[in-house]
Amino acid sequence: MKRLRALALVLALLIAVTPVLGVEMTAADRVQQAKAYQEQGRLEDALTALEFAQALAPGALDVVQLTVAVLTDLERPADALAYLDGLLVDAPARTELHLLRARVLHGMEKGPTVTGASDSTAYDALRRAAVACGGDQCFTSQYANEYKDLLWQVAESEVDARRYDQALSLYALLPPDKDAPAYQRALAWRGVAQAEWTPIPGVPVAAFEQALEQDQLVLREGTFELRVPWAEYVAQVKRYDRAVLALGGESAQGDNLPPETDVISIPHTQVFAYSSFVSLSPDGTRILVISDGVPAVFALDGSLFQMIAPDQNMNRDYYALHYQRLIDQVEDAGVVWSQDGQYIALAFPRHVLAMIQLTSNVILIDVGKGTASAVDKALEQQAEVKSAFSITGGAALRATFSLDDQHLLYEVYDGYGGLRKDNRLSEIRSLDLATGDAQVVSTHDFRGTTVHGLLVDTPSGVLHNISDVMIDGPRGLAFRGAAGDQLVVRNPDDDAQATIQPILLDVQGDTGLLHTTATQPMNARAVLQPFPVSTVDASVFDKGLAINLDEPAMSRLTWLNLAEGLTHPSAEDAEKSLVVPDNGVLSPDGSMLLLASARFSWQERVLFLCDLNTLACGIVDASAIPEESLYGRYLVPPNQPRGLRWSGNNRLLIEVDGKYRLFELAILEK
Repeated sequence: MKRLRALALVLALLIAVTPVLGVEMTAADRVQQAKAYQEQGRLEDALTALEFAQALAPGALDVVQLTVAVLTDLERPADALAYLDGLLVDAPARTELHLLRARVLHGMEKGPTVTGASDSTAYDALRRAAVACGGDQCFTSQYANEYKDLLWQVAESEVDARRYDQALSLYALLPPDKDAPAYQRALAWRGVAQAEWTPIPGVPVAAFEQALEQDQLVLREGTFELRVPWAEYVAQVKRYDRAVLALGGESAQGDNLPPETDVISIPHTQVFAYSSFVSLSPDGTRILVISDGVPAVFALDGSLFQMIAPDQNMNRDYYALHYQRLIDQVEDAGVVWSQDGQYIALAFPRHVLAMIQLTSNVILIDVGKGTASAVDKALEQQAEVKSAFSITGGAALRATFSLDDQHLLYEVYDGYGGLRKDNRLSEIRSLDLATGDAQVVSTHDFRGTTVHGLLVDTPSGVLHNISDVMIDGPRGLAFRGAAGDQLVVRNPDDDAQATIQPILLDVQGDTGLLHTTATQPMNARAVLQPFPVSTVDASVFDKGLAINLDEPAMSRLTWLNLAEGLTHPSAEDAEKSLVVPDNGVLSPDGSMLLLASARFSWQERVLFLCDLNTLACGIVDASAIPEESLYGRYLVPPNQPRGLRWSGNNRLLIEVDGKYRLFELAILEK
């Protein structure tokens, strides 16, 4: 009886893996066989049949769809994601694969984290699908119905999870229908969430306001642990090594891999101790870490680990002469993330303008693909050009992402006449992240370009600061757009404004922040100037922020009239209680302002948190920050962090000993 049972098993296996009646089975035959097994509940046999189908027709959509369905039936969604990730390595632009990933992730309790996945949520996968099929073109493609259906489903899930900004960004991808109940519901709930928001998650508005008014806020060191499966780490190192060795670079670790284990754990202390640079995504869930010249992106919850390798098409001269060096010399003010955390741009304005390294370029990191590439392809091919006057096409200077995250906007500097020999005009260009095509958005006089300051997309145009080299030239803010420029500039005939140089320090929501210096009088000091982006006018240059420590929190914030002159405090001024902040950063929603001051010749350091709606300013206990840090000033030595960064989820990066460390706000226990 046992022999008969064994024979039956052998025959069943032969039927599954050999031609029937001497006829070679096609991929279609295997798919039909797998479907039959699936209907019978023989899911493992279905997978075996699909493996043969995959060998006969690699990447065929019907094979892929059925394989994902069977793995899902087997409650193995992580394996389904790994299978799709493998296919996307060779075909990153296949929209249908991104949609399948989104469907799998959405089924996993509406997008939980999955270790090793290149995108950890259905939201991320859908954003990737939108890029792959070209945005609005998705609705005219063969995947239109699936794409639209998933957009609605995942957007609803984001609303249920109280992630209203993400929900609204998905609704924005749908054909215009602002009256749709679902859209209005998300909009309304976001308004409620914004009204209930405080910098400390879980703390009610009333409790936070009370702590602010009573100076009960305190900084505490933030903690996290990065966890990476050992096998995933090894695979990433090998992928990175293949890329750099092909360009003539060196292996990341060679044979010095960590001992084999299940999971590699990296505590936050080691992350900051052994990295040359770190940066957090806008929502505070991902971190870019550069260590020994190797960039990598981690999700703080352990769901993502992606080493960033140079793109296989990178120019070898650019890699050898610029890329390797620039990755070790990242300029903090030149780092910008897309809102969805899928892309990071690294710009190098100091290298371009101060060090005359005009072919530095802007480096674009694609987190999902794990690659880095030079943005300006024409400039990339000029990597060996030595003379500034031989550069053609201008120098890529600084960058930002469009409001919809579909384009990279970057400024091209033409101070040496590479674009137009007779009329030197710099440009703002827009790079389509889906197609790689670039077009000119606007042109402007190169003479207002400065080393410092941000480039930011706003509803009014691309915003940056300008500071003309001529004493009577325009200095202030410029909104650039296809419809023309809008300038908000100082009055050169006003003695208080004649020598000022405004720097765009931060923009969040509709709130911007200027850091303004002056060259006259000789002992003039910098001031911070917040402003509404949508309605800003030249009055922003009339006054600067100050804190009066003799006043209670609700009336502590005051304004200084710059027409009266503002100089560095003297010894007599040290007896006064007026503090002029040296550095600041806006909260992710733009409603609050964290101010740092190194009072009285660096003898005392003070940290404040101000609510820009109520104007209450509370003193923050910053004793967790060592005294030697430079967080109190914005204009720092080259290649050092600018002191303060604020991301979502109550995550603050603050400079300590020339490097960032993670802190969070808390309420001081009584």
